[in-house]
Amino acid sequence: MVSGAAIAAHKRLSISGRRLVWSDCTEYLSLTIAKLLPSGATKFDDLARNKWQDFAPVAVPGTDDLVFISYRSTKDEVWRMGHGGENARVVPFGGLALDRLALSHDGRTLAAANDDGLFVGPLDGSTPPRKVVGGEDGEHNATFTRDGKRLIFERRDSERDRIAMVTLAGGDPAWLLPAPSLAPAQSPTDDVLAYLIDDPAKAPPSRVVMLLDQRTGKTRPLAPTYPSYPFRDLRWAPDGKRLLAIRRDGALVEFEAATGAVLRTLDVGAEQLFGATYVGDEIFVGHAASAGDIWEAELREP
Repeated sequence: MVSGAAIAAHKRLSISGRRLVWSDCTEYLSLTIAKLLPSGATKFDDLARNKWQDFAPVAVPGTDDLVFISYRSTKDEVWRMGHGGENARVVPFGGLALDRLALSHDGRTLAAANDDGLFVGPLDGSTPPRKVVGGEDGEHNATFTRDGKRLIFERRDSERDRIAMVTLAGGDPAWLLPAPSLAPAQSPTDDVLAYLIDDPAKAPPSRVVMLLDQRTGKTRPLAPTYPSYPFRDLRWAPDGKRLLAIRRDGALVEFEAATGAVLRTLDVGAEQLFGATYVGDEIFVGHAASAGDIWEAELREP
């Protein structure tokens, strides 16, 4: 039996006589800036050089700061820092280990989710967060309405995802859209909600980006001629003119909100992305990468 800190979850072993050689591979999560090069390739500027496990970035409106989830101590916590990685500090949020984050459009209120439910509290930590939705349905993608008084979020309806809404002042959630619907994203400038639905012509998780006009209740596809993909999340640019769709294969597709035209595609192949956000015109992502070493040892009789 071979054991020890050098043996990680991803490994290959080879034995030649008494010589044992193995590879040790570890996955890192880093906040990076995704840039499209003239060649069409995507470049990543890593803020932490894989030093920390950082993911789920969300821009703080009206600032150049990011909040994100990080495993920099003994558990996943909320952190805040400048967009260049400077002045990183913990955001007090009830000592909760979290999975997802969302911020109100004025940057004052934080919503965060884990398996226990959906929690809301002030970003400055002046009062403890409170639970507004129970966790019987697992994780929640959430977005604030423009007035900051309600949360629009996804939950399970039987075996399907469905978008609901809850008032922060109290009360039970109410369904907002029929199932299947998921990944709600409220425009910061207009009464428009972006979300995803399954493509009826293809097998799940092929999905179509939809827009809901909250004044009229009418829905329409954002880009009717664009092929459906296994999209998993949506993010608006601060100006409300662009919408970023995150695919499960790690690609990012930026749409023009008014026309549905594709402005750019940042394709990272088989890599996975754990959240994305705009800070000004720059796109920050939680980027997964792997790194490892080759180890060897001599087998000896006990």
